[in-house]
Amino acid sequence: SRLLNLSAGLQYAISSDWSIQFDAQFSEHVAQQDKWFTSNLFGEQLEITDVSFQERSLSLTVNGDVFQTSAGDVRAAFGASYLDQDLNQDIVQRTGAPNDQTFGRQIKAVFGELYVPLIGDGANVPLLHSLGLSAAVRYDDYSDFGSTTNPRVGVHWSPSPQISFRATYGESFRAPNPVEATLTDAFLIVYPAVAPNGVGITPALVQTGGRGSLDPETARITTLGLEYEPEFARGLSLSATYYSIRYQDRIVTPTFDPSALTSLDVYGSLITFLSSDDEAQQFIDAAIAAGQQYVDFLGSGPAGVRHVIDFRQQNALVVKQEGFDVAAAFKKHLGPGTFF
Repeated sequence: SRLLNLSAGLQYAISSDWSIQFDAQFSEHVAQQDKWFTSNLFGEQLEITDVSFQERSLSLTVNGDVFQTSAGDVRAAFGASYLDQDLNQDIVQRTGAPNDQTFGRQIKAVFGELYVPLIGDGANVPLLHSLGLSAAVRYDDYSDFGSTTNPRVGVHWSPSPQISFRATYGESFRAPNPVEATLTDAFLIVYPAVAPNGVGITPALVQTGGRGSLDPETARITTLGLEYEPEFARGLSLSATYYSIRYQDRIVTPTFDPSALTSLDVYGSLITFLSSDDEAQQFIDAAIAAGQQYVDFLGSGPAGVRHVIDFRQQNALVVKQEGFDVAAAFKKHLGPGTFF
C-alpha cells in the first residue's frame, strides 16, 4: 500500500483590506489486497484487489472588506475551484474472472459569500447589541451529474454582549463518491427468511451488493443556536445548537435482516411480491441477464418463492435527522500563556 499527499498554498495581500489565496493538492493511494476467506455460500475463496485512486484539486479565493458602515465592515469572499478524481480497480473474484472498474469525475465550481452587519456595538438600541446577516451561494458543474446551485442564508443576533443567537438555512448536493459509484457487484440469493407470520421460514430472494447506478443526494439543513458567556465567569463559554437535516435520495445500504418479512411497516419499500413460481423464475432470469450473481442457498430454486427483499445499496426516498449539540469551554490566562 502506498499513500501520497502533496499540498501547496500561496496567500498574497492585495491591499490592507483584501487578500487572495491559491491552494493546490494532489493525493494518490495505491494498494493491493490478497484476501482468503471462507463463506457459507461459496466456501474458501481468494479475492485479489488492486486499487489506484488519484485526486487533484485547485482553488482560488479572494476575500476582504467591501466597505465600512456604522455597524461594522461589510465583508465578502468569492472564488472558484476544480477537482479531478480517477479510480482504477481490478478485482479477481471467486470465479477467477477479472472485474475491472474505472471511475472518473471532474467538478468545476464558483462560489461567493457576503456578510452584512446591520447593527453594531455602538448603536445603543435595547436588545440589539449587534445584528448581522450572511448569504452564500455555490454553483457546481459535475462531469457526470450536471450542474447544481446551492444557497445558504444566516442571521446572527446578540441582545447583549453575553448572549447571542444564530440561525441558518442551507441546501447541499452530494454525488455518489468513487466507492459508492463503483460498487456494482450484486448477488441474488435464495435465502431462508423468517415467514411473514413470524413462525418458521420461507424461501425468499435476497439482493445484496451494488445497483450499478445511483442518484445524487440533496439536503436541506436548518440550524438554531445559542451562545452564552456569563459575566460572572470570565472565560466560560456555553453553546447549544439544534439542527435539522432533510435528505432527499440519501445513499444508504439497508441492514440485512432475515426477519424483514415480519416488519412490512419498516421494510415494505424494499420488498417485491411474486405471485407464482413462474414469476419467481422470470425474476431470477432477468437478474442474471442484468449481471447479478445467482446463488441458490437452499437448493430449491424458485419453488415457493413469493418475496424479493432488496438489501442493495440504494437511494432512500427521504431521511430526516434532528439533534442537539451542546458544548462548554473555559479559557484562562496564566501570565504569558493561556490555558483552555
